[in-house]
Amino acid sequence: MSWFNRCYSAMEKISLAVNALAQFMVIAFLATMTLTTAAQIFFRYILNAALIWPEELNVFLMAWITFTGSSIALRNMGHIGVELFVNLLPAPLTRVVGLCTKVAILFFVVLLIKYGFTVAQMNLGVSSSALGISMFWPRFSLVAGGLMMLVQALFLLMRDLRAIITKEETA
Repeated sequence: MSWFNRCYSAMEKISLAVNALAQFMVIAFLATMTLTTAAQIFFRYILNAALIWPEELNVFLMAWITFTGSSIALRNMGHIGVELFVNLLPAPLTRVVGLCTKVAILFFVVLLIKYGFTVAQMNLGVSSSALGISMFWPRFSLVAGGLMMLVQALFLLMRDLRAIITKEETA
C-alpha cells in the first residue's frame, strides 16, 4: 500500500506542476491576444493601416487556450456533467460510475493525443497565410493540451482509487 501512496504523492505533485504551467500559458496567451487586438484596433482606426497577422495569431492562441484550459478545468472537475442520476445511486455505485468516467476520459484523451499528433504531422509542410509559421504549431495544441489532460485524468483516477482504498469521500 505504501507504494501506491508514494505514486499518488508523486502524481499529485506532477499534476500541480502541469496545472501551474497550464495556468501560466493561458494567462500569457490571453495577455498576448489582448495586446495584439489592441494593436490591431490602433493600427486600423487610428493609423488607417490594418495589420494582417493579429487575427490569425489570435485564432491560433485561442486553440492553445482551449486545450490547455481544458486541462485546468479537468483538474478542477469543471467540465459540464449531469449528476442527477449518479447522485441518486448508493455510494459504492457512485464510486464505480466515477471510476468508469475517469477511464472513459483517459480513453478519449489518448485518442485526442494520437489523432492530434497525426493532424499536426500532416500540417508540417503547410505555412499559415499571414504569419508564415508552420501549421504544425497551431495543430500541436491538440497534443500539448491532450498530454496535460492525460496527467490530470491519471491523477483524478488515482485520487478516486485512493479514496476507495482508504474509504474516503471523493471530491
